[in-house]
Amino acid sequence: MENITLKNYMGNDTINVPAEFVDRYICASGDSIKLYLYLLRELNRKDSDNTLSVAAIADKLDITKNSVTRALRYWESENLIACSYTKNTLTGITLLPIPSVAESEDENTVTELAGTMDISDTATHMLQDKAPISDSEKAAIQKIFEKYLGIISPRKSQVVTDIIEELHFDYEMCEHLIEYCAKHDRKSIDYIHKVAANWNEMGLDSEKKICDYISGNDITGLYKTVCNTLALDKLAVQEEALVQKWYTEWHFSAKIIEEACIKARKQRYGIDRADTILAKWLECGVTTIDDVKRLDDEFLANLNSKASPKGSVAYKKTSAEVNTKFTNFEQRNTNYKQFEKELVLNYKL
Repeated sequence: MENITLKNYMGNDTINVPAEFVDRYICASGDSIKLYLYLLRELNRKDSDNTLSVAAIADKLDITKNSVTRALRYWESENLIACSYTKNTLTGITLLPIPSVAESEDENTVTELAGTMDISDTATHMLQDKAPISDSEKAAIQKIFEKYLGIISPRKSQVVTDIIEELHFDYEMCEHLIEYCAKHDRKSIDYIHKVAANWNEMGLDSEKKICDYISGNDITGLYKTVCNTLALDKLAVQEEALVQKWYTEWHFSAKIIEEACIKARKQRYGIDRADTILAKWLECGVTTIDDVKRLDDEFLANLNSKASPKGSVAYKKTSAEVNTKFTNFEQRNTNYKQFEKELVLNYKL
């Protein structure tokens, strides 16, 4: 194996990176190392006032703000930096000595050094302390997505990882996320990620908040869908109770409920007919639109098998099989064409 010779032509304008940092953290994630080196550079910049923002760092490093906050938490967990907060907003970062070097120093040094570098950003609520998700829980979450999406490709796996690590979704939150998308018959990983990102921006950072949002927002939108489909101005209290039953008790998706209302409208009926249709679908185990189509196909096939064409043996019945006064009446054998010719001849005579 050939040896590689290293030479230095960079001059004196260099950054001092502790050798122990390279020895211990060279295998850290690329974003984390980029962030640490960038902070070192900013501290050594002569014309810098040592003030930054999370957004500015993300733009400089060409990564997301969530990636910046994740890298900050990593270095804080490794005791290489100390972060200070004001009302859950990051206001300061301090670079600390490598832990092995600092073990003999007073523990109060960390707090005394805090505040030498300010970073402010209005979107740093994601930096709040939150217990990290264990590897076993991550594996369990991956299985949830695999059960819903099928085989998880490397790209899908990366999106799931982003939902867990960047958007901070735990097992219960991911369960509700999958159920929500399933009720809307959407299985695109990009759609699921978009929903998770929207919930994150709305501050839905716990299972309870997500449940409250789903129960409140979904049912309101469903009321509007039912009204529009059945051409109603507004649902009465009893009608709203029916919609709630379909959604919360029978667990039908908004798409299936809309399909039942469409069928009821085509039959010139209202919400009661839709309730009858959904009750039948519940009995038949309908969970998707494909199940609805399957039932429709079975119904048509059964209808066609019962209807026999005229002229067939099965269609004709003998007088012995059908005993009515009409079939028992002895039919005449008159030849009407011959009778017409005779009338014409007699008229000429």
